[in-house]
Amino acid sequence: MKLRSRLLISTVAALAAGAPHLASAQSTTAPAAQPAAEDSSEEVIVTATKRARNVQDVPIAIDVVSQEKLEKTGTTDLLALAQKVPGVAVRTGNAGTVIRIRGIGSGPFGNTEQSVAIYKDGIFIGKSRQNQMPFYDVMRVEILRGPQGALIGKNSSVGALNILSNLPTDELQAGLTANYLFDYDGVDIAGYVSGPISDTLGGRVALKYRNTTGQLTNFVTGKDEPEVESIQGRATLRFRPNDNVDMVTKFEYSKVTGNGHNFFGVPLTFTTYQSALDAILNAGGYSAPGISIPGPNGTTISRSDGDALEQYEFSNSLTVDMDGGLTFVSLSGFISYNSYMSTAGRHAAPFEILNTAYFEDLKQFSQEFRLQSPVGDTFDWVVGAYADYSQFEMLNPLIFDTRNAVGAVTTRGVQHTDLDMDTYSFSIFGTGTWHISPDLDLIVGGRYTSVHKEGELRYISDYLSAGAFTTQPFFFANSFTDNHFDPSVTLQYDITPEIMVYANYGQGSKPGTFQSGRTTTASDFRLKQEVTTSYEVGFKSKLADAVTLNAAAFYMEMEDFQVGQYITDSNGLPALRSTNAATAISQGFEFSLTANLDQWIQGLTLSANGAYTDAFYDDYPGATCTVPAIARGCVNGRPFEGQPSFNGAGLPMQLVSKWAGTVGFDYFRELSDTIGLEFSGSADLYTSYYFDTSAYSDATGLQKGGAIYNLRLGITDLDEKWSVALIGENLGDVWRGGQSYTYPGFPGTVRTYGIYGGRNLMLQASVKF
Repeated sequence: MKLRSRLLISTVAALAAGAPHLASAQSTTAPAAQPAAEDSSEEVIVTATKRARNVQDVPIAIDVVSQEKLEKTGTTDLLALAQKVPGVAVRTGNAGTVIRIRGIGSGPFGNTEQSVAIYKDGIFIGKSRQNQMPFYDVMRVEILRGPQGALIGKNSSVGALNILSNLPTDELQAGLTANYLFDYDGVDIAGYVSGPISDTLGGRVALKYRNTTGQLTNFVTGKDEPEVESIQGRATLRFRPNDNVDMVTKFEYSKVTGNGHNFFGVPLTFTTYQSALDAILNAGGYSAPGISIPGPNGTTISRSDGDALEQYEFSNSLTVDMDGGLTFVSLSGFISYNSYMSTAGRHAAPFEILNTAYFEDLKQFSQEFRLQSPVGDTFDWVVGAYADYSQFEMLNPLIFDTRNAVGAVTTRGVQHTDLDMDTYSFSIFGTGTWHISPDLDLIVGGRYTSVHKEGELRYISDYLSAGAFTTQPFFFANSFTDNHFDPSVTLQYDITPEIMVYANYGQGSKPGTFQSGRTTTASDFRLKQEVTTSYEVGFKSKLADAVTLNAAAFYMEMEDFQVGQYITDSNGLPALRSTNAATAISQGFEFSLTANLDQWIQGLTLSANGAYTDAFYDDYPGATCTVPAIARGCVNGRPFEGQPSFNGAGLPMQLVSKWAGTVGFDYFRELSDTIGLEFSGSADLYTSYYFDTSAYSDATGLQKGGAIYNLRLGITDLDEKWSVALIGENLGDVWRGGQSYTYPGFPGTVRTYGIYGGRNLMLQASVKF
């Protein structure tokens, strides 16, 4: 690791072994005017139920991460966020970023939306490629656990993230936060200017720039990978001509580019993941050449690893308070992005033998209308309608150049798999709350959704210069309509004004889609929609205005879960495909505790979050053979090739720890009349989990459990005009496995790993005007 990082780590480690804990749904944040430790008596307001409510009054398991926590911990993306929220898992790899809640989520496939829906200022963000964009100028992030079909709606079959950006202010304000990342040799800078333009119009402009390098060196290129640069900007206008009309318009641009991945191949002589990881970390990198092969007419096709994403966003929210206390809301959105992702099989030098790329282009229009009753009557309600239309194109060229043990080419060619898909979605929804008594509420809701998709898939082999190619070109075209009604019923009872218990039943659904891989057949071109049924009981409480304690137990069952498999095609090359597993189950419990110890130790708050998640396949015919199954004679789990079908019933979900938790502290002390000391830390704990694609190998696909220690030590102006802090994330320099595949290569078969992690030391300076 870099020398300056080693010099700083000794200083940081001597101070503490923890990091600022991100506030959970059940915890609360300090008043904005006082940078003290968190106060359990302070309210956290959320809008996840389409109304502004104290999170302690909402009968849903919700985690809330405030703007203050995001900024003070340097948290700027989903991967860093998930490490602080037990029961939420994010994996970033060569194929994209995926998110899971309570053990269930989708793979990084462009042809399908994520099972965990992400909404940004109310606009649906559905593709895994979009999940890689950093956060900036965010008011808060709301994480809703379990199906949210009735109100949140589209594709929230196991949960949803609601990301809310800041609005223009009534007074002129400006701020700038700059982070220098020692281990990543880079900068992360974000700033904003906000204030009134006229008596009725306010504006806000926010910008963010990030440029970092990786911590591991690609010895072939001599560069530290991955190199990532992003630039983002958002302009917001808020028009309030009178007390009854409020319109917010936002324009946003994002561009993210990257070179290389932490993705490498090692010979099979490394018999375990740990031995391969140790060798890579000890060497400080790996050898991963790009691929270059002769093309037709004397041309040459060359491609190295890299990523690029460019996105344009527009949203307009209109809120009108009508006569009789009714509120009308219109939310319009448009998103357009194009992305490029290229990754090699990452085999050892001197030859790379495979490169696959994904070119994606999406245009999405959406419109929601909502009518809400006034609050305070015996029965209050929300009704609405939603529609969207999207055009999606994905091109997936594959270059392969397989060689034998002496380096001679055995098979060489280029293949294309191209998917075009149009989606039309419409839904009507509503929820009503009957206040049976001052202490008892019955909440009933539902959403009817109809989704129509039209798709075309083309597969061609451009040319072949060596070897025998057995897969024939094909063309499939199809259309379908999926309809589903997602109900929800919740009973909420306030035992006391400070203690609430609830029980709910709900469903969430995600429509089917079209297969996009080169192993697609006519029979599996269409994937079925997935439907999740959930049961949850929980309580939320405040004790003596000093302790917030919340807990929930849940059971979720998903039918026709859309999953991904890595298989070997008829040419001996790895292929990624989507399929439907019959049934997946997730069950467990979660808790969150925040204790303000101010009356004993002024300025000190302690917190603890935990989750137990038992997520597994209850039925999975056609699963790829696992290592234990192969030992018992399993040949191939792909029923479409006519082989005996292997059932993966009982296999645990991957990338999910059964036990995960975070313990942390926040401490604030005034050093003078103008300056205060901030000191906070956490330990993020997790148990072992499988990270390989399907083999469930204890030797090459099991990540051992561990802990990630984090710290923040800062000095701040009591009026919050400026602050300076040293932040240490992952002080133990822990790396974790995210992928594991076996590829045929040169000189022989290699095993390829994707890893993520590494220490992140930051020097942060913030100023506000």
